[in-house]
Amino acid sequence: MNLRQRFLELQSVLNAHQALWRPSPFYVRRPEWCAQWPALAEAVLGLDESTLEAFVDDPEACRGWLASRLPVVGLLAPLCALAPLPSRDLPACDGRFDWFVPGRKREQIEAFAAHGPVARAPLLEWCAGKGHLGRRLALSDGQPVSSLEIDPALCADASRLAARVGVGQTVLCADALDETSRRHVRGRAVLALHACGELHRSLVRSAALDGADSYRIAPCCYYRGAQEGYRPLSRAAALSLDGSALRLAVTETVTAPQRIRRRLARDQVWKLAFVALRNAVLGEQIRPFRPVPSIWMAGDFAACAQALAQREGMALPEDVDWAHWLAVGERRRGEVRRLELVRHAFRRALEVWLVLDVALGLEEAGFEVEVGTFCARALTPRNLMVLARRRAAAAGFLNGGRASVSVPMDALPNEAVGVVQVIDNNMKKENRPMSQESIWTNRYREAGEAYLFGTEPNRFLAHRADALQSGRTALSVADGEGRNSVWLAEQGLEVTAIEISAVAVEKARRLAQGRKVQVSFLQADMLAPGWPPAELHGAFDWVVGIFIQFVGPEWRDRQFDAMKQLTRPGGRILLQGYTVKQLEYRTGGPSAVENLYTDEILRDAFADWEIEELVEYEEDIAEGSGHKGRSALIGLVARKPA
Repeated sequence: MNLRQRFLELQSVLNAHQALWRPSPFYVRRPEWCAQWPALAEAVLGLDESTLEAFVDDPEACRGWLASRLPVVGLLAPLCALAPLPSRDLPACDGRFDWFVPGRKREQIEAFAAHGPVARAPLLEWCAGKGHLGRRLALSDGQPVSSLEIDPALCADASRLAARVGVGQTVLCADALDETSRRHVRGRAVLALHACGELHRSLVRSAALDGADSYRIAPCCYYRGAQEGYRPLSRAAALSLDGSALRLAVTETVTAPQRIRRRLARDQVWKLAFVALRNAVLGEQIRPFRPVPSIWMAGDFAACAQALAQREGMALPEDVDWAHWLAVGERRRGEVRRLELVRHAFRRALEVWLVLDVALGLEEAGFEVEVGTFCARALTPRNLMVLARRRAAAAGFLNGGRASVSVPMDALPNEAVGVVQVIDNNMKKENRPMSQESIWTNRYREAGEAYLFGTEPNRFLAHRADALQSGRTALSVADGEGRNSVWLAEQGLEVTAIEISAVAVEKARRLAQGRKVQVSFLQADMLAPGWPPAELHGAFDWVVGIFIQFVGPEWRDRQFDAMKQLTRPGGRILLQGYTVKQLEYRTGGPSAVENLYTDEILRDAFADWEIEELVEYEEDIAEGSGHKGRSALIGLVARKPA
């Protein structure tokens, strides 16, 4: 099973069983699954304390027990089973290296360093802390190392330790999320051991452009930097995750000492006791519970609860029986821990899905990728590692324009194509549209629940509603979030829509469901070799392209040819686009003049068709946040010879 297949199967299982892992028993007394699987609920709530503790300490045994009652747990096991990555023997380093490195951290560094090939390029340690990992690999692999860290105190420590060990370590005091930090990545073997959340994801988001030699990433704390929800890294990702789900992926105390476990248990009792008290005062309801300052947990429960109540503007009764509410909290903790056994059975699956999203994001950026474990989970539960090396073809185009071999851009796999144009000194500039899927997926995702171009149809299209009745079938190309295809279906047409972005397709499906119409949505790249497939040739009475000016002249011909193939004899193409004057308004559309239409361009492109309408005009448009304001427009309706 390759990485993509594993990712998609995990995604399918997780999407199909959201009721089992999304609701947190901390907030929901009895998740809905309790009614759907009453025998399971009875079994978990009936566990005695010793069995519960055994299952908490041994998740594998717990999953085995659950699998006999909930078969999906058994399905997840092989999907989550990732083999250890190949390891190598590292040359020993003297005792000076171990100065100021905590024992467990030292073991994690050694395991991380050993599970990966010898670095073939200078090292860059990302979110380096005191730079221990970078120094270890510099000693073992004989490469210079730079260590990037935001905390000045840690940077100073790293410099002192490097001097003591005798390693030439360049310490870069910088914010990993700052755009200017990306310049340090080019040509480097990048190391990221437990870089939290967006700190490791930022590496992947810009990997197609940054020119790294390789990446070695062990992700951690997936919820960091995801306050507005998780933004996937790969095109195949179609799993919506909020902060609660992202925290679930790392909710483990496998390596925590007993004193920490006891404190966490007490803290949870206090929080649940306060939630129960709050519900008694304000009424039973699911309400958010914000993080509690540690100083509030340092006293007794009464003082903590009073501080929480004051923060929430809640008046407490004068005669609160604190002992009673603590007892309630204890009982609730027992229920929560038992019910969470079911939710936590999906924890590793979520983490593997998140790590595979990193892997596929790097594959799409032009890297060869491996995923596996680098240590036992007893050493660290975050024991998954992504190894990525740039493909040779992609490296030739991303080495700053110094490629010695001229390779046609068409020969590159889609994943290796960046989102800017790279020119070899001896190579003709190529105007191929680059990584359109990534560009548009990011734009549609960043729009959130809103629709980037609104949900109403394009006005030029809508004003031709009567003419559309001459046909039965319609295709909307580069359909985006569905505003035009859904409207076409509302006119009674049998509608197909193609769109390159999976995020946009999913939003389009939701729009169609909400408007109660049927549209056949296809995720496809209309510029891909061999597209459109033969079965779609001549299949549509109307082929509609609204603002599809994401290509220049070389690729516009292929785009129009594909649309012509899709149109049946006697059928029509309808186009709406921007003219060159749009560069004066800048209220939407491309900034490249060669992508814009003129009357002459469209007449030449459809010279062998009957042009029924070709009109240039200006008007104020309001299509979401993407197209808004005075615009220079052109519209075409052309009929294919019968």
